[in-house]
Amino acid sequence: MRFTLSMSEVGTWLLMVLVASASIEPHMRMTLEATGEQTLPTSEDIARQQHAMADHPFVSMDEAKSMFGPSEGPGANISNWGQNYCGNNIHVHHPKTYQEVAGLVKALKAQGAKVRVLGVMHSWSNVFADDGTHVIFLDSFKSITQDPNDYTRVTLQAGVTNAELADFADSPNRGYGRFSYLKMNTLVQAVTFIGAAQTASHGSGDGGTCGDFIESLTMIDSWGSISIFDRSHPDFLVYTACLGMCGIILDVTLRFSPETTGVTVTQIKAPLKDFFPRACETNSSFNPLKDWINSHVGGAMNYATYNSAILSGPLDPKKAEIYTANDYCWAQGVTETPGLQVKPDRKGLPIWGTQHEPYYDKDLFIPADYQNAEGTKLHRVALGDWRLNQNSNYMPFFGGLVQNSVLVMQPPSFQLKAEYNTSRASSQHFVRYIEHITHANDYSFALKVDDDYTNIYDAWWALIDINNEMFRDTGSYPMNLYAAIRWLGHSDCPLSGAYGQEGDRFVLIEASSAHGTPGWEEFCRRVLAKFATIKTKKDGSLPKPHWGKVNKDWTPNIAAYTRQAMGPQLERVKEAVFKTDPTGMFRNQHLSEVFELPY
Repeated sequence: MRFTLSMSEVGTWLLMVLVASASIEPHMRMTLEATGEQTLPTSEDIARQQHAMADHPFVSMDEAKSMFGPSEGPGANISNWGQNYCGNNIHVHHPKTYQEVAGLVKALKAQGAKVRVLGVMHSWSNVFADDGTHVIFLDSFKSITQDPNDYTRVTLQAGVTNAELADFADSPNRGYGRFSYLKMNTLVQAVTFIGAAQTASHGSGDGGTCGDFIESLTMIDSWGSISIFDRSHPDFLVYTACLGMCGIILDVTLRFSPETTGVTVTQIKAPLKDFFPRACETNSSFNPLKDWINSHVGGAMNYATYNSAILSGPLDPKKAEIYTANDYCWAQGVTETPGLQVKPDRKGLPIWGTQHEPYYDKDLFIPADYQNAEGTKLHRVALGDWRLNQNSNYMPFFGGLVQNSVLVMQPPSFQLKAEYNTSRASSQHFVRYIEHITHANDYSFALKVDDDYTNIYDAWWALIDINNEMFRDTGSYPMNLYAAIRWLGHSDCPLSGAYGQEGDRFVLIEASSAHGTPGWEEFCRRVLAKFATIKTKKDGSLPKPHWGKVNKDWTPNIAAYTRQAMGPQLERVKEAVFKTDPTGMFRNQHLSEVFELPY
């Protein structure tokens, strides 16, 4: 790994190195063939598969505390990760075997009960469980196996988190020369991969969403039948991302990429206006956002509101536009580096990782059990205990302050380049200590990109302009954490906001706010009203909501808007859902409303 620092002046730069290794035995996988529409495994097949996986359990090198809900039993009140949606009187189940899950489904169906599988509950949306629902957590299913005849085929169970999957991918014990990586960038570490797939979650890059990397899956339908499906099944790409409405996904087999080319990651601090001019200011020779995205296979753009005013004392609402005109943003881009080979070694990976979202960045979080660890004292001195709450959780408000401070301290020409040779290098949103972040709100949409990027510039400035208007009018600015952009190619999963054809490019735009910020709901309503007027010139498509990052309490008309923006896609999903769960056992009230299905 090599670093190159280019600065117009010398500044203080702190860089910690995370040295970690994992001891993981090679994994074997029993191959279950799936041809035609479906293959029904026998009870012996399932038992053998579970036994084979149990013989090689995978344990993360630093397994986070359990985020899979409370202990088993009735009467629980549980909230989603965003802390903005709560299910009351929830019946919690933690089954241990596939047969136990199937038996539970059969018994609950006979009772006419509602059932949801919630993963680690990492969302802000109404896809959660209604009051009185039976919630199944699959945290007992933690195995990862590798096909001994094809090392690019990796099978993982429903309780496996992205952290565990990434550690597996990087393990030297997979065998030298047998390395392959998942070119999928939605890697919030504490989240399960299958949970991310079910919400059609994305990262940033030239690939699709999680579901696009799934080759086969094992699912239980509403009758309690266990089936294995592969891509030959006509509804397969619906099953991979269906918000849990088609059934309970027990395991999936992923297709890793055999490529071993390393990458170079570039971080740049630049004036906001240099990357985001108004659309009317762009032309064929001046289109900075388009140029940046087209020249990088992945990356992100992050902007913390009013960062140019961080040293000027209390903010003045009358100067909102002046602040914006002088603000800076972070641009991060990933390019492939021919000749830099991926190597079976995780040592030397900098703790800064491959992204730059400082308020969400790994090196800024100091979990309670790491407070006395070597290397953290320096950061505690730099950040100050006042930026941590009593549980050592990182405060989003101060996260924005940290990013603003970093932006101001670094000179305008600041640039950092680093080469990476591990699977982390292709990841975005790869956050190890997310469970230690004080909760925030997040609002996100996907837009198909016009050739001139006009719709992207318009949507971006809609967030900033509405935030400025509300700051002037009320003295409070709702978008007080950040606005961000990521990009990706098309997805073949109908549920995805990036559903499209080969050659399509999509940009994801999101706004974030500290939990409980006054005016957040009004901000979201104004943004949605503006987005409803921004249509892609190519096909007239509207911005499409991220299933995990919208909420009807913020925008009461979100169900109707989703049907307007994604009508044909919803019909395709609806058709498949009705086959596996016609009575709505796996649906909550909100999803029944959005998809116009029986509840």
